[in-house]
Formats: sequence, structure tokens, C-alpha cells
Amino acid sequence: MIFNKHGLNLDLLFTGAGAEVIGGIIGGSIDLSMASGISTVLGAYGKGAPLRIFSSEMAGQPEVYWFVPADSPIKTLADMNGKTIGYSAAGSSSHAALLALLAQEKINAKPTALGGVTASITAGMSGQVDAAWSAMPYGLKDLEDGKIRIIARAADVKVLQGRTVRVNLTSASTLATKKDQIERYIAGYKEAIDYMYSSPEALKMYAEIGGVPLSIAQKMQPWCRRIRPIPIRSSAWIRSWQKRSRPSSCRRR
Repeated sequence: MIFNKHGLNLDLLFTGAGAEVIGGIIGGSIDLSMASGISTVLGAYGKGAPLRIFSSEMAGQPEVYWFVPADSPIKTLADMNGKTIGYSAAGSSSHAALLALLAQEKINAKPTALGGVTASITAGMSGQVDAAWSAMPYGLKDLEDGKIRIIARAADVKVLQGRTVRVNLTSASTLATKKDQIERYIAGYKEAIDYMYSSPEALKMYAEIGGVPLSIAQKMQPWCRRIRPIPIRSSAWIRSWQKRSRPSSCRRR
């Protein structure tokens, strides 16, 4: 195991949306959060939460998309005026991307909180909303089988292209007491990303974890291009970001 080589034994937890993990980070029950939406993190930081971003995680949002069932009368995003369209939770990266997408395309849809990917797919397929959100690879098997149609992708949002939208973070106290472990984690994380984009075995593991056929996992690399995380050394980056940017976007690292 890559992280074992760096002297780390990880206990992995999954949450429905980035906003859910902030309380655990602040309370100390969770040491690190990966791929949290930057708008959620900076919003909490701006309200006094003792959060510290220790690296970037993703530029743009190539993995997030919105879909409708194959038999839906909705053909494109332009058909969504007056219709309900999902995101995970208020303040999440999917929420920020959806609001930016609707503003860009001048669509008067009704954003609706649906929770995590599983709950969102259920809501979309059962007709609880007109269009639901998902994140690759989830739902791609249904796409390949002709059960759903993608009507929009967060990658189409121009203000998010090439900008940091997800970050890896911890709390101020965890950073102070476990700085060495976090630095070793970053080293292992970079090594893991290199492995994911170079080894056929990594794709097989990804397919197994995601519960999708290998053929679908193989499509993920061109859709989600490789970007290695860049460490952020100080909270001064956050303060400078707040002075020069709007809450829903960030300059590229």
C-alpha cells in the first residue's frame, strides 16, 4: 500500500456532501477532508471556523453532471425553465456549479437539494425532480445502457474552468499537532495520483470501488485530466483569496 509505505494507516469515511464533513473537522473526530468544495470551506472559514487548506485537489469540475431519465421529455438544459434540478447540499461544490451554470445559460430552473449521489440518482430516476445531479463514475453504467441522458456538465461552466474548486483541508489544531503526518500524507497522495494515471491495475481497482465496468473506468482518464495536488503552506493564501475573488470561484493555483 502506498500510504503504508509513508508510515500511515488510513481510516476512510464517506460523506454525502462536502458541507457534512466540516463539523467533524472542527470537532476533531475527522483529521482530514479530501475534495471539499472551496466555497463551502471558505464560507465556514469566513465565519470563524478554524479550518486550514493544506493542498489543492481539483481544477474545474469534470466529474459532476446533470441527467434525466431516457424517457424524459427534457432534451437539453434549455428545457429546464421552471423545472426542478438537483444539487447535493447548500454551499457544496455541486450547488455552486449549478448556480453558475444556470446563470451562464440564463435558465430559470429551481435548484433542489437532494443529498449525496445515491439519493440524487434515486430522486432523478423516480421523478422526484426533473433533473438530478451525479458525479462520475456513478450513473455512467446507466448512461451506457441507455437509461439516462446527460443534459449538462459542470465542465461547461466557463467561470470554473481551470480554477480550483475542490481542496484538501484539516483544522488548525490538527495541523499543529500532526503536521508531519499531513506532509507524509501529501507525499503519498501525489504518489497515488501518479499510480492511478500510469498503471492498468489502478483502473481495475477504480472500477471495482466504483462498481462500474472496466470500459467505463477507462473513460475517466480523458474526462478527468491529471492534476497533482499543490501544497498550500499558510492561511495567508485564504485571506488573499477572499480579498480578490468572489466566494464561488478561485484563481488557479
